[in-house]
Amino acid sequence: MQHRKTRIPRRRAALPMAVLAAGALALSACGNGDGGGSGGGGPEQAGLSGDLAEVYDINAQDPADLQEGGQLTLPIGHLGPNFNGLTNAGNAADTRQILSAVHTASAWRLDPEGDYVLNEDYFLSAEQEITDDGTQLLHYELNPEAVWNDGTPIDFETYEHTVAIRSGAEEGYDLVSTTAYDQIESIEQGEDEWHFTITMAEMYQPWQSIFNAGSTGDSPIIHPDVDTPEEFNDGFVNDVRPEYRAGPFTVDVMDVAANVISLVPNENWWGEEPVLERLNFAAYETSATIPAFQNGEIDAVGIATRPRYEELTEWSDEGYDIRRGQRMATCGFVLNGDATTLDDVAVREAIFRVLDREQLAAIQFEGINWEEDTPGSWLMMPFDDRYEDGYPVEDDDPEGAADVLEEAGWVFEDEGDEYRSRDGEELRVVFNTFGDDPINQAMTQAAQSMAAGVGINLDINNQGSGQFGEVVGNRDFGLVNMCYGKAGADPTSAPNQFYSTGDGNLTGLGDEELDERISELFGIEDDDERFAEAHAIEQAALSTYFHYLAYSNGPVITAFREGLANYGPSLFETRDWTLVGWESDAGHDGTDTGVDAEELEDTDEEDTDAEDSDEE
Repeated sequence: MQHRKTRIPRRRAALPMAVLAAGALALSACGNGDGGGSGGGGPEQAGLSGDLAEVYDINAQDPADLQEGGQLTLPIGHLGPNFNGLTNAGNAADTRQILSAVHTASAWRLDPEGDYVLNEDYFLSAEQEITDDGTQLLHYELNPEAVWNDGTPIDFETYEHTVAIRSGAEEGYDLVSTTAYDQIESIEQGEDEWHFTITMAEMYQPWQSIFNAGSTGDSPIIHPDVDTPEEFNDGFVNDVRPEYRAGPFTVDVMDVAANVISLVPNENWWGEEPVLERLNFAAYETSATIPAFQNGEIDAVGIATRPRYEELTEWSDEGYDIRRGQRMATCGFVLNGDATTLDDVAVREAIFRVLDREQLAAIQFEGINWEEDTPGSWLMMPFDDRYEDGYPVEDDDPEGAADVLEEAGWVFEDEGDEYRSRDGEELRVVFNTFGDDPINQAMTQAAQSMAAGVGINLDINNQGSGQFGEVVGNRDFGLVNMCYGKAGADPTSAPNQFYSTGDGNLTGLGDEELDERISELFGIEDDDERFAEAHAIEQAALSTYFHYLAYSNGPVITAFREGLANYGPSLFETRDWTLVGWESDAGHDGTDTGVDAEELEDTDEEDTDAEDSDEE
């Protein structure tokens, strides 16, 4: 039998490396109003250093014992507009949460501690082979039942097509990540279309990150008909394109005017049937989520700050469960190296020095009894034994910040000046913020005051929560406060997203020397050695560029309507939406409140285009 074999063109070493290997780290604006299900609860003492079992609580129940049907309505910060999570414009936590129910074609799932478990809905086997000459081969057997929603088989052609695009060999695709895929030398069909082998050009670890979505659970593969940069980059704007998806749920209606997308069980799904008959995501500003929960419009609400916790618990202490969990994310400030004044490394270093990170975290955690050490790394969670703190300078050091600015020529040119200048240009840094969460506003004002103390004008530009994805995806910001959710426990791919010269590095700051070290990182087979080198790369990048400033991990504290099962804080575990439902004695099934699907109307593409034109 003649087997197909596709060789992937290799990039020249001088070209910049791209980003992340295994499902990109998903971005989200720093806020405390989400009900995204990593949530937790209560005023009792908790912290990052505690027993991890205490911050895992999904109210696990046998799905056979749950009510059949019902609906669940969850809040998100924004709806799209780009629903291709593999693009920079679509790489947002809210988008990935929606896709995690409708697009689940991944080789692996993660358990709570981040270990890989084969996803048998799509793969029957996946194995690594190292030949006598050191060549790394990856052998896969696909589940022949797996199909795209349009009926196209998810066979060798799908994976051949995915590798061709995600390798970066074809120009014009707005990829968050090419890592791992750009290390593939060839992909070859086996005995039939359900078997194939990948040959790596050089050793790549962890090999399971290929075709893996991580804890987010949305799919890393691409439908064969999405075959042009235009279709890939722009074809999913204001349209989920359910025909190009595969998962337990599919889109029933998306009403952009109502800011709601409503999902139903997918009749083409071959796996376990979902318990719920409808799953809704509704976009709200943070300030509107608690009233929406009280009015029965949504079934979960984030209350991870004292004002929000008190607002809900003083209203009523019945009808909901509060669950507290570890937020699997690192939050901090991202500094755009192409923005005005931030193109000066001295300005960025001064911001690193002047901000009191403990005070910022204290504002975030005040009144919720959460304790943690201030993180100095974006790569791993501090409870991991192999975590290292890479913060490059002493923070809360206004004198050091002032010295750095003086040496770079940023001075108070005239007596009585509030802010420093250089050659007549005021030291102004645009601080982009989103939404109306009062705690975030307090943190923003605190950072602004700290910076003003050394003559830096942090000029706040606040926009609605719905603008976050577009502004950040297009790198149309100066300094932004945001969080990166962890795709898994292994940090290998993160330096490529944060510290390479690839498009996924939102700061635009990197160099060929770091790129080379990052490319060699994936060839280190020993986990401990590889993790140590990842941290060393981070420390070198931060001390050179001062571009990613971490200040917290934090909890997620969420109130859920009473009786919600198999949903909640789950550490690294990939959510299985088929198991989520309502307990038999909950007294409700979610249909008495939440979204009335009959009142929703599918958004017409022409209406969306008109709205976009009006906004412009």
